[in-house]
Amino acid sequence: WILIAFERHTRVWGNPPVPCMHSDPTLPDAAQGQRVEVQGRLWFYEGDNVDAEITRANVEFSAAS
Repeated sequence: WILIAFERHTRVWGNPPVPCMHSDPTLPDAAQGQRVEVQGRLWFYEGDNVDAEITRANVEFSAAS
């Protein structure tokens, strides 16, 4: 599994005929010349219980915030 998460997430989608994954974070409003950013994570999971991995990651990421 390839998993991706952002602080401020809008949507995720893929294209089955051409394996790819897209994710749109929502950036906060910024004044001209101002820099804004969001944090994201990308990780790989090998196993049969991806739901448990997502739950584990939610707990870990929440604790790190």
